[in-house]
Amino acid sequence: TIVSAIEEGRRVFANITKFVVHMISVNVAELTPLLLCLIFKEGDQIVYPLSPIEILFNNLVTSAPPASALGLEPVHPQQMMVPPRTSQESLFCYRNIIDILYYGVMMGLICMANYAIVIYGYGSGSLGTNCNLSLSSNEFRDTCIDVYHARGALFTTMTVLLLLHAQTCRDLVNPTWTIKGFTRKQNYYMYASWIFGFGIMFIVLYVPVINTEVFKHLGIDWEWGMVAASSVAYIALAELYKWIKRRFFPRVTRQQ
Repeated sequence: TIVSAIEEGRRVFANITKFVVHMISVNVAELTPLLLCLIFKEGDQIVYPLSPIEILFNNLVTSAPPASALGLEPVHPQQMMVPPRTSQESLFCYRNIIDILYYGVMMGLICMANYAIVIYGYGSGSLGTNCNLSLSSNEFRDTCIDVYHARGALFTTMTVLLLLHAQTCRDLVNPTWTIKGFTRKQNYYMYASWIFGFGIMFIVLYVPVINTEVFKHLGIDWEWGMVAASSVAYIALAELYKWIKRRFFPRVTRQQ
């Protein structure tokens, strides 16, 4: 009975940690493009890479279900092998803060790279005029098409990455994007949140009026190739980061 109680307590604490790391790193990922948008200026105006409704949507609608699913994770097979924590240890210990900053900045930079590629690599390089405003379909300005496509690419990349990020956060030390990661006891609430997240993403991307007037972006086409490449890059960088922690900082990883 005592062992079961300790195991359950550790499961709860570990799941809260995963939830916190996921949610705050997603916020850092969204903050990174907003800070970098100071580079993208047309005259005296700053063009937002993400509209306010896109940020709220990802925070409240897309990222909340997978983050909540992390709170329902089953007991990890190695949970009882982790050394006990001190009563003074906080959720915001240096290990978790480093995880939050690494994942958040990494996802933000990947998304911002796609935004820049759409505008400057394949677009005209123009940031348009008043592209931060809501424009009705009959008033939509051709000068904003590149910006709206770039926002669509950034929004899609961000949405996909934050959904994938939930799988990464299932284990903050060991690989999760491996066969073993998908064969141990699964969290089916996680997969349900993915289905919901991807489904609603397509609605806000491609339904007329909702995309241009509400979210201030356009649906993407060839940019899906960038989204796929970004997903592969994210998984590779996430697993590399975990490998570095296990290889060079074993004492730290034993405490997670």
